[in-house]
Amino acid sequence: MANETKVKKGTLPVKVSKEVVSHLSLGLYRNFARAVKELISNSYDGGATKVKIKLDLDNNRIIVRDDGQGMNIDEIKEKFLTIGYPTPLKETVDELGRKRIGTFGIGCLSVFPYCNRLQVITKKRNENQIMELNIDTECFFKKGTFLFVEEVKVPYRIYPSDLPAEKGETIIVLEEIKPHIAKELQQKGFQGKSSIDKLGGFQKFKWALSQYAPIQFPPNRRDLRDLFGNSATVPMRLWLDGEELFRNVPENADILEKGEEQFGDVSLRYAIMTSMRPIEPEEARGIQTRLRNVAIGLPQDFDVTKLTGKVLGKLNYICGEAHILRGLNSALMIDRDNFYYTQDVANIHDFFRRKLIEWNNTLERWASEDKEIYKSLMNVRGPERVIDELRNANIIRFSKARLRLPEAPISERKGKEVLSPVQRIIKALLKIRDYKVIPEKVEISAKEPPIKVVPEEKSIVVYEEHPDFVETINVGERRFRVEYDKWDFGKTAYSICKLFNGQNVVVFNTSHPLFKSRLSDEIIKRLSLEIVLILKDRKDNEKLLTQLNHLLERIFLG
Repeated sequence: MANETKVKKGTLPVKVSKEVVSHLSLGLYRNFARAVKELISNSYDGGATKVKIKLDLDNNRIIVRDDGQGMNIDEIKEKFLTIGYPTPLKETVDELGRKRIGTFGIGCLSVFPYCNRLQVITKKRNENQIMELNIDTECFFKKGTFLFVEEVKVPYRIYPSDLPAEKGETIIVLEEIKPHIAKELQQKGFQGKSSIDKLGGFQKFKWALSQYAPIQFPPNRRDLRDLFGNSATVPMRLWLDGEELFRNVPENADILEKGEEQFGDVSLRYAIMTSMRPIEPEEARGIQTRLRNVAIGLPQDFDVTKLTGKVLGKLNYICGEAHILRGLNSALMIDRDNFYYTQDVANIHDFFRRKLIEWNNTLERWASEDKEIYKSLMNVRGPERVIDELRNANIIRFSKARLRLPEAPISERKGKEVLSPVQRIIKALLKIRDYKVIPEKVEISAKEPPIKVVPEEKSIVVYEEHPDFVETINVGERRFRVEYDKWDFGKTAYSICKLFNGQNVVVFNTSHPLFKSRLSDEIIKRLSLEIVLILKDRKDNEKLLTQLNHLLERIFLG
């Protein structure tokens, strides 16, 4: 408690611009986290390197504390209590290498609707006094609507500080927070991660702060820190209830494309990413625009679906960041959710719309290529070795589970020749762009992988004689090696398949019309082989085999 003999007391007016009243009456900050984000942005502009938020819900209050420059009485009057008077953004930087974020002068007002009182305790760096304000926020509102108040008087106290002179600090306490805010923040659990609406109130608050606030990417995302960071800028760190927050990055999201672009007077740097699965939560899908390190609204798809009239199947797999390096300061709307639709903004939207369409199409192509590879491996012994080799070379990108392929082998589409396992894998690999496929007929040990990717040569070597590519069929306890040939099916009872005597080898006649029917190749092979096995020891086996084969032809060929 300060020595009252050394305390100076008084009141200061709160001045509010008429120009912002209509916006505030419409509920400028309908999201509590976004309102708190404005306080964090003020801390950033005030030279803070650390901001700590404490949810003291047992005492019905929230505390925001920073180590910035702090404020004296003149700055309190001119900046903190003078609300809604725009200050043009400039390209100059402060001693921390930062460009100022705030422009509309409504930072402190953003949290007024969410508490009954606001306490501000601040010490200016290199001064030895503490200034304390107590604002009755209720007088600014009536039934949830902002009231224009010509000049509200705010009581203050100034007293000596026991902090080191070189230290600055500001503490803002939201007292008597609204019951619905307290109730929501007490919800710690979540029903799922597909949408922030399924998160508990605390998790939703944490996610929103991490999305909007001017903080760093996670330490494990050095690629994004290097791309968007600036070594000349001192970053700001943010804690919530003792946990340091970092910018939201969807799990396993890898950079697909990055670059810089110029649009008239606007320059930006961007990265487009995917995690090869739907981005969660869904609010993170699309491109997040940031101006001076602060999110402008949520990520957006720039009306791709609306303007193309198509549902793009892999659009929900894409996320990204676009950081405005220069320009658009005057185009920022007062709610900070978007920019006015200038020509430069229109060009930016067109650019990212095209990018999203291009990458959607690329992901669709990759999924199709991966699906063909997985399908071609369904009759290969130990396909994991092939999959690992292709995945390590970034040729296979999607998981098998993500493509929802059946577990059982499926045949090639009808009307095409029947292929052996090695022929199927070669055919699938030939569809991969930028890689050449080199079949090699050499003996190779089963210990070696059946294919080898040579990235520096952009080639895939397929060892056709590898044991893993030997196709087999199991009938009971017997295993038959499968081979293919062609013969005149009308001149023998063994028109579909035949066995080598004394060997577990079955040869299928790929010229037989059944292999061009709608019937699965796997069913044809199993059915014809089992018929041959059932009849092989009968004296009239060839006669019965001819009749049964004709029966199959009548049923399935019409």
